[in-house]
Amino acid sequence: MRDGRSGRPGRRESTRSLAATAGLSLVLAVTFSPGWLPGAAATPDAKPQTADYFVSPQGQDRWSGRLADPDGNDGPFATIARARDAVRDRLRNRKGSRPVRVVLRGGTYYLDQPLELGPEDSGTEQAPVVYSAAAGETAILSGGRRLENGRWGEVNGRKAWVVNIPEAKAGTWSG
Repeated sequence: MRDGRSGRPGRRESTRSLAATAGLSLVLAVTFSPGWLPGAAATPDAKPQTADYFVSPQGQDRWSGRLADPDGNDGPFATIARARDAVRDRLRNRKGSRPVRVVLRGGTYYLDQPLELGPEDSGTEQAPVVYSAAAGETAILSGGRRLENGRWGEVNGRKAWVVNIPEAKAGTWSG
């Protein structure tokens, strides 16, 4: 319900929105916080006993994903989807029955499509698949699309942030 005087969301709508945002933030914080699973603290410099893949905003999906930092012609993956696919290949080929750990280096990961994880991405009780942020780093998954060149304007007689999106006007934007 909107507040008729200001055009801003009313108290009930703001509370629902805040609760939904807080719930999503909590899920991501728990999922991508290092050390949430005993014995699985994510440290890129450690010599892990599990099969590790690394993801970094400075990575490239054509690389092996086995290095925490770029090093010449190899390094971390650029996307979580690429790491997920590498884990799926590993599980499908049954290369060991050890836990698999995917470490997300600090930074923002812009998702241009939903990241889908299914039962095949879970591993087993004895050899789980764990995705976590690197120790001391924060990984942010952003499912939004960056909109630039906005300005304050008026829409239906109310002050609003206006962004021109030609694709939306043409009906071709998948946002």
